[in-house]
Amino acid sequence: MLVGREAELSAITSALDAARGGRGSSLCLAGPPGIGKTSLLDAAESATTGFHCLRATGVESEFAFGHASLAEIITPLRDRLSQIPPPQRAALEIAMGWSAGGSPSGPFLVGAATVSLLSLASQELPILVVIDDLQWIDRESQTVLLFAARRMRHDAVVFLFARRDGETAPELVGINEFRLSGLTATASAALLSQRLTTRTVIERLVTETAGNPLAILEAAKGLTPEQLRGSAPLPSVLPVGQRLSAGFLAHQSDLSAGARRALVIAAASMDHAAGPVVAALHDEGFDPAVSLAEAEQFGALILTDGSLTFRHPLIRAAVWQQASAADRRSAHHCIAAALVDRPAASIRHRAEAAIGFDDHLAAELHRLAVGQRSRSGYAASSALFERAAQLSSATTLAADAMASAVEDAVLSGDVLRAKKLAGTVADDSTGSPQQARARVLFGLGFLEQNSGSVPYPRRHCCGRPRAWAREPCGCGRSSSWLRSATGWVRRRAWPTPPKRSPLSPT
Repeated sequence: MLVGREAELSAITSALDAARGGRGSSLCLAGPPGIGKTSLLDAAESATTGFHCLRATGVESEFAFGHASLAEIITPLRDRLSQIPPPQRAALEIAMGWSAGGSPSGPFLVGAATVSLLSLASQELPILVVIDDLQWIDRESQTVLLFAARRMRHDAVVFLFARRDGETAPELVGINEFRLSGLTATASAALLSQRLTTRTVIERLVTETAGNPLAILEAAKGLTPEQLRGSAPLPSVLPVGQRLSAGFLAHQSDLSAGARRALVIAAASMDHAAGPVVAALHDEGFDPAVSLAEAEQFGALILTDGSLTFRHPLIRAAVWQQASAADRRSAHHCIAAALVDRPAASIRHRAEAAIGFDDHLAAELHRLAVGQRSRSGYAASSALFERAAQLSSATTLAADAMASAVEDAVLSGDVLRAKKLAGTVADDSTGSPQQARARVLFGLGFLEQNSGSVPYPRRHCCGRPRAWAREPCGCGRSSSWLRSATGWVRRRAWPTPPKRSPLSPT
């Protein structure tokens, strides 16, 4: 079911009703990939009871095949050719390759023949002509079909076109155009009615996708249940499907190396300031003015008063998704070097660019994480602690940071992530220090007590390698090392310890 498209559906319904009364019309739906143009065409076709529907879809690889789409439209009407004037019939047969005799006629006769053929067929049933991806319809077919659409006002024929923004298209003089905008938060909530999603998450999805319906659905598929509920943070760059990615970055290969690099560095940037991107491009040997101007002319970036933004949020997501891992790391590295006067931002970019162990960077991340935790930013601190653990070469420090990541994931409500991180610490086979394992098991017990099954928290007391995975224990051990650590864990790690815990020392 289509949501948020009441105005467009009303216009299409009016056009179909007018055709039933013998009056023709034409309408073009315009907008970016994924905005819902094809869905509206499908809805129109499904509503045409008593109509003869003729449909063609432009294909970029067939753009040079003259009259290919026109043939797709009029071939079902070929049995009526004998009823149109002979000069028109001859011109159309030659254009379609249905006749080998004679020389090709001008486009006027082919257009006139198309009008005559459609007019004849509409005397039996109203006709709906649907043309999707008009920007890729071959030029000869575009000329003829638009010629017919402008002139068939007194026949029961409706022309419904759809074309993408930013693509070369013929002049649409005389064709009513509807420019599709993004969905509102209310319409997006209806679109995601089958998924448990909070208003805050919906508003973030609408902002990041500019209300693009396909992008909202694709992004929602890639989010965890906790992210959809709003208890876990959304990724900095939402996932987009290959179809959307290709649609937004069509012809990107035509850009220069500097412009392509400018797009990747801009996608890596965590704010809209143009300064760091300009500095990074300069350090890499590109002319920032030329590279950014080309990317802006391409329609990907917008430069205003020192601010640098993507024309559409999905372009940033598509650029980042198509970039290689090495290109992403180097882009973060360049921006980090340009942000030496902003240590916190520079550290985050350095962490994204790092490979292998870096104890100094891990310590800096740990410091940032502690600051986030002090402000109750548990989701952010958990991510920082996790990265600090990955960069720490010392087993004890890495385990301590990962235990902190688990604790803050629990406090942020990200259940799946907390359990995933816990698996790297809670198992004996990992060699993690007992104190870190005690903190993780305590956190998992707290998690089960508040969001799981009542009997399960007690199973974390035994300290067995797989106890955290909800496997029955029955060993009856008190695990003195765990019990002795519990008091230290509660004093150090939990801002608001539970009033009652099965792990509390007796």
